[in-house]
Amino acid sequence: MQKYIFLIPLFLFACKKEDKTSRISARQQPSKIAVFSVDTVSGVQTLQYEINYFYNDSTEKFDSIIVGGIINRFDYSRLATENKILLNYTDSASGYNEIIFNPNFYTLNEYNEIPPSGSTATNLLQYDTYKRVTDFTYSNYPSAGNFSQTYSYNFDSTIIHTLRPYDGCETNDTITNSFYDMSTTLPYLLFTNINNNCGTFGLNILRALPMSNYSYKLPYKMVNNLFETSFSYTGDSNSRLAEAVVISRLRINNQIFQKLKIVVSY
Repeated sequence: MQKYIFLIPLFLFACKKEDKTSRISARQQPSKIAVFSVDTVSGVQTLQYEINYFYNDSTEKFDSIIVGGIINRFDYSRLATENKILLNYTDSASGYNEIIFNPNFYTLNEYNEIPPSGSTATNLLQYDTYKRVTDFTYSNYPSAGNFSQTYSYNFDSTIIHTLRPYDGCETNDTITNSFYDMSTTLPYLLFTNINNNCGTFGLNILRALPMSNYSYKLPYKMVNNLFETSFSYTGDSNSRLAEAVVISRLRINNQIFQKLKIVVSY
């Protein structure tokens, strides 16, 4: 993610930006990401959900992002003063969501789901000096869905430790990185939260946005105590990611547990 008025990631404001060389001129930000389940016997693909990005050329900002059929309309009125973008905001008495940014690292710092009444659900991210995520926590009341993740980094891998306090579920995912740099254009959590014995957190705007301006690598393999997940990628004629195939196998017998296909359109 890059600077925009020293606050906001490139992904939210520069989707119109093109990679211009003597050979190509191609949009680098996706306009749609579709996730399909694939039947391992018949090969039949079933759409699970889509992420649609709507960019306003006249304002050079996103008007909205639709995640799994839920519309997130962007309100930038508090961006300059409070480092935040409001989603589906009508008034303070009505339910809405908000994205808060870290003005020092230009990173997505906090995502809050604020209902008309009751407790706010908070997704909080923390980063190291290299702008890599070190901690991700979700908290709400009641706490049945609360969990936390810590990230540690080696030369070619990332270890994600997940803890769910209410039932004691705890697991480690070891991600072996590929050579492919997802840069600032693809949502990291969409690729790294696949399967483990604690499950994955729900689908929301965090699955649709990059989190920081650190250039994460696309995963090559993920291993935890239950699953081994492999990733393969196909590019388009402009060297952009066009398709990812994700296969999770049970480690106990090597049987396929889940096969997904992620299709990226520009």
